[in-house]
Amino acid sequence: MLTQHTPFWAWLLPLAFGSPWVVGSVVLWRHRVRDGFVPPSGADQARARMWIN
Repeated sequence: MLTQHTPFWAWLLPLAFGSPWVVGSVVLWRHRVRDGFVPPSGADQARARMWIN
């Protein structure tokens, strides 16, 4: 199997470098201010750039 031939550090590196990003993203998302504002969609922004009503 893959786990028998893969060294331990190969499993540890993605966990060590990936988990702080995931935890930080979750913490920032949970502490984000919720004011009910919905940003304009990408289509609305494209229409505004091309002057299409």
